[in-house]
Amino acid sequence: MKASIWLQKTVSEFENAGILSPRADAEWLLCEVLNLTPPELRLTQNNKLTEIHLEKLTASAARRINREPLQYIIGTAPFCELVLRTKPGVLIPREDTVAVAELAQKSLEPDKPCNILDICCGSGAIGLLLATRNPTCRITFTDISEAAIACCLENIALLNLQSRCQCLQGDLFQAVPSQKFDIIVCNPPYITTNGIPSLPPEIKTFEPRKALDGGPDGLAFYRRMSREAKNRLNKNGCLVLEIGDGMGDAVCKLFQENGWQYSGSGHDIIGLQRTLGFLPGEE
Repeated sequence: MKASIWLQKTVSEFENAGILSPRADAEWLLCEVLNLTPPELRLTQNNKLTEIHLEKLTASAARRINREPLQYIIGTAPFCELVLRTKPGVLIPREDTVAVAELAQKSLEPDKPCNILDICCGSGAIGLLLATRNPTCRITFTDISEAAIACCLENIALLNLQSRCQCLQGDLFQAVPSQKFDIIVCNPPYITTNGIPSLPPEIKTFEPRKALDGGPDGLAFYRRMSREAKNRLNKNGCLVLEIGDGMGDAVCKLFQENGWQYSGSGHDIIGLQRTLGFLPGEE
């Protein structure tokens, strides 16, 4: 079978399965199995696929038709200039989350050492982006999930950042009981419990619920962070959080009630408010 025929057939199957980007997903699978870039794929679509290629493509397409996320199938996910390993049981990094790193970046001084905590780190996307852009920063990653810690460790090794990064398993600050940091970044669970069933199958069925479920109002982890993070920052330190759509006012109110000072916000690629920054305020 020619690659072009497989592509045409698979795009139709993906459309019937309700996949939102059928052609892009099918092309991504072809590129992965054939080890080609998208421009190379366009030049070789008339090439005949081997039996080994067809076996791999058939298995991968079946997983995608079942609505398994493409990132789990191929094992990687792009995150700004990085390509990170990801796997089932670990939240898939998304471009929206780049806004957290960009807001945190504004608090960094060039070439000045800085200790950063990436809490609820998942694959390590936020902290690793900051580490690659700031060679004098040291990053501590924590997550309650064993799978997330294992994935984060793989990405640290992939980027050769072992000398400046460490991973610790624990619930929020449990893994760093006495340490203080210059910057804390966090993408906490913030989907309301009742909102999870309405999410796309790729998310609600395959991504870890612990990384999604923010409680009845989506604010459960923000309440904990507003209480527990204040004494974990060094002088002039800051906290940067990802938030869900329309949550800005509620999260700001919550933190200000607990003595924090709002310090700024950031927006995602479509212009929605996606991050908030806070300072501990005066004791």
